[in-house]
Amino acid sequence: MALLATTAHLMAKETTVTTADELKSAISNANAGDIIWVAAGTYAFTTVPGIAISRSGTSTNPITLKAIEGARPVIDFSGQARNNSSAQGMKLTASYWYIKGLDIYKAGDNGLQIAGGHYNTIEFCNFYECNDSGLQIDNGATNNLILNCDYYFNADATKENADGFACKLSVGNNNKFKGCRSWRNLDDGWDGYLRNTDNITTYYEDCWTFQNGYDKDGVAGSGDGNGF
Repeated sequence: MALLATTAHLMAKETTVTTADELKSAISNANAGDIIWVAAGTYAFTTVPGIAISRSGTSTNPITLKAIEGARPVIDFSGQARNNSSAQGMKLTASYWYIKGLDIYKAGDNGLQIAGGHYNTIEFCNFYECNDSGLQIDNGATNNLILNCDYYFNADATKENADGFACKLSVGNNNKFKGCRSWRNLDDGWDGYLRNTDNITTYYEDCWTFQNGYDKDGVAGSGDGNGF
């Protein structure tokens, strides 16, 4: 096992991307230990989902996707069809990813859905103006850490269903939000509604939520407007 780990480390590569096609290709071909640097700029996607992440890292060699130092790349999904439950901006079904420093903008559904992935870390990302919850964790996903992220202005066409964070439905155990903020989403700041699962623990530490139930312009919608 030690030989395999060493070999994987030696084969790992670093890639800097500057276009949407390069970003999608780097993610599709990533292997354990790889680092994908995202340069400043706007990366536009229209496909459904926009970016599918299905290749896993390992506990010792995660796959890293992050902005280059000082940059704030915008991953723009505004070209996706609205009101399509499959139109996630990013859909993460893999494990052991570290994603940092991205703005996830205006997805046709969730900005990011972690669907069954485990031990992923999402840090210092913004999720805003998506047509459903900014980030949703479900489908048995466990042990994901959401760290210092912001979720705001998420609004669906019905003016009642888009949350900031949604760790809910068929989600698994031990997902954690730390230092996150969620505000002015048309439904709830955090939604933890469970369906077809029970006895699930989700952790919230040093998180803020305020002014939910209103749209970006401060007009009240039909959502619940709960914080947590």
